[in-house]
Amino acid sequence: LAMVIGSQIGNVFACKFDRLSVFKMSISKAMKFAVLSEIIIALLIFNVPLLHDVFGVMPIRMEHLIIIFLAPFGLLALEEMRKLIVRKVLTK
Repeated sequence: LAMVIGSQIGNVFACKFDRLSVFKMSISKAMKFAVLSEIIIALLIFNVPLLHDVFGVMPIRMEHLIIIFLAPFGLLALEEMRKLIVRKVLTK
């Protein structure tokens, strides 16, 4: 569940535009609110013992947290490479 949430965060930024780089786009207040809300809800799910049983999860270990934190950046890096290739092909 945590990896899915982490990947969704990267994906929301990667897929906002099909060719424009994430570094050149503006981020709306609604998008910032949605991502922040997702992070807060995930933190609650994984850190509040009562919610562990409800969602069938366990607290996240530090080594897993590092991987989860890096997942959105990996997804963004791959998507940025794809967008660069698309821009290069379309300008020929």
